Amino acid sequence: MVANGGLNSRIEKMRNYNALSGFIDDELPLFSGKLDFLTAQLSPGNRERTFGRVIRIRELPSFDLNPPGRSFDMESFLEVRAGKESIAFRAWLRNIHNATDDEIREQVASVRTKLAPFVHGPVGKAVRIAISTVSGLVPVYGLPVGLILSVIDSYLLERVFPVSGPTAFLSRQYPSLFEKGAAHS
Repeated sequence: MVANGGLNSRIEKMRNYNALSGFIDDELPLFSGKLDFLTAQLSPGNRERTFGRVIRIRELPSFDLNPPGRSFDMESFLEVRAGKESIAFRAWLRNIHNATDDEIREQVASVRTKLAPFVHGPVGKAVRIAISTVSGLVPVYGLPVGLILSVIDSYLLERVFPVSGPTAFLSRQYPSLFEKGAAHS
């Protein structure tokens, strides 16, 4: 009984610290059913279901809906999969499985998260530079207004419209897999 208590303590520590502890062969029968948390973490089923929820909530196309007869560009897929945004998305996906649909929606489907890639993209940057430049040309007030707009641009936009790896992945990389001529022939 004491050995079982020590084993339970080690299993709980493994669960809390996301770590593995060694054990001896005689302890294997005691482990039956106690390491289900490892199976759940390693099983792709949970992540696939969570990914499906995120795609449904964000209203993005699914690979299941890919029309037959179209070829799949594996090279583009592997390139997107290896990107830093995809890596950040997969890490985020591992930790979001217990979230409600509303919590996921707030993180990936809010207006703010949908606008962030555009605000930080080439067009958004060009518009922001143009506004700062034009405001700097205003006589007398141009310099302080330009300075204020510059501070707003560099500080406030990063706080109001942050672009995280998951947001960038869902806004740019994932949809690119469904564009004609990009990921599909």
